[in-house]
Amino acid sequence: MSASTPSSSKQSRLRVGLRFKLIVGSLLLVFIPLVVVWSAGLVEGISHDQAATQVRSAGVALAMRLREVDTNALALSTWHPRLAAFAKEHHVLLRVLDRRGALLFETGVDHAERWSTLQRGWFRRAGDFFFGPQGPPDLRAYEHALPSLSSRREIQSALAGKAAERWRRGASGRMDVFYRAVPLKKGGAVYLARVSRRTIRALYDLRYQLLKLTLLLAGLAGLAGLLVGWRFVRPLLRLQRTIRAYLQTPAELDPKRLNLRRGDEIGDLSRDLEALTRVLKRQLEQTSAVVGDLAHDLKNPIATILATSELLDSAKTIDPDRQRRLARAMRDASAHMTRSVEGLLELARLEERLASTIHDELDLRTLVEEILTSYSQDPASEHVRFHAELGAGTPLRGAPDELRRMIRNLFDNAIAFCESQVAVELSTTPEELVLSVSDDGPGISEGNRDKLFRRFFTHRPDDAPRGTGLGLAIARTIATAHGGELSLAHQGKLSGACFVVRLPLSEPLN
Repeated sequence: MSASTPSSSKQSRLRVGLRFKLIVGSLLLVFIPLVVVWSAGLVEGISHDQAATQVRSAGVALAMRLREVDTNALALSTWHPRLAAFAKEHHVLLRVLDRRGALLFETGVDHAERWSTLQRGWFRRAGDFFFGPQGPPDLRAYEHALPSLSSRREIQSALAGKAAERWRRGASGRMDVFYRAVPLKKGGAVYLARVSRRTIRALYDLRYQLLKLTLLLAGLAGLAGLLVGWRFVRPLLRLQRTIRAYLQTPAELDPKRLNLRRGDEIGDLSRDLEALTRVLKRQLEQTSAVVGDLAHDLKNPIATILATSELLDSAKTIDPDRQRRLARAMRDASAHMTRSVEGLLELARLEERLASTIHDELDLRTLVEEILTSYSQDPASEHVRFHAELGAGTPLRGAPDELRRMIRNLFDNAIAFCESQVAVELSTTPEELVLSVSDDGPGISEGNRDKLFRRFFTHRPDDAPRGTGLGLAIARTIATAHGGELSLAHQGKLSGACFVVRLPLSEPLN
């Protein structure tokens, strides 16, 4: 078990669990709208006070402008543009009344809201969504439902010479209107109004009811967070524990423990982890096997070098013939070690290359014919007579260079053990191509049949060229990478050993 570093310990102390995050996130989803409504309601309340203050200031300013103007003159069209401009500037609905309370002038209701033209357009478009199909509350419709101007108390107070104001709430509580009536010096009064929509404010008025609902929903959200945590976090923790156990003792892990058997994305993740663990476990076993095979193969040459060096070191005098024999033994042992290491490196490079090689369409019969032609022209194999029975050419997807190497390794092995003949057969079944290579040599003993495909295993005759013991292992690796297999048959066309390669006709998987 590896000791944890200070940084990893600090990270584990500061880490917040996923289950806790889910619960907190669920609660935030419930409480955030309430906080938004609460704060927006407070802001809207402040805007109400500001609106009242601004309307009061506008009333004072307008009364000052009209202090020397006869009230009846305000009914003339020459005053209308100036009054409309004032109403637009101060965002008010402006009306002028004479001494008896009769209406002399009135601006449109559009100025009574503090919205730009673009904002009003957006507000109108959003109205159907927030207020229903009838749209937002309308001041004009609300005014029609109110008593006549002359009967309103604030106007009566202004006509009596005293300014008065009043908040009115309409449209089922969705709209507040601030009215301010200011007396004029020459008689009559100006009547100003500004609208305040109460979409958020109406919710703010219900804040305590919303709080009760929120507390109820918070409990449900907490339970939902626990349920989600149990449903999704618990299997992730199980995967985590299994993987950590694998890191501690890789050889003891059963990859099936990673499969959660779920039909969702977590199940897909568990199956991917199971597949990945199988690959890692297989590679670990292969690595251990390679190390064991290499250690076994190098044991004898290393012992030879050690023994020879001890003899040379301990002998006071040594005759030239014995010295040459000892030097040859060390040289042969070193050459054997070099061949083994280079062969192992080549096998590793081959496996990596096969994993990324793009397979092309080829004809295996053509490859076999080319290789047979090259062997028939090679002086080293001129004593061998090849018997070839090649069926019709069948397309196959594969890596030509690697397949060529596989076939050559099988031919080299047959030539090394044969008396004088090698038979090559290529046939096709509905699912696969079958290539068999047999010789008329002594065959394979029962004790060696299970060792043939092990790395560094060799039992070549003394007069045959020394090999690395990797030829058949490389050939099997290439066959496996093409989705096929290489095996030793019990009987072939000739009396000796017979090796059979089976390659699928469908597209292989690396």
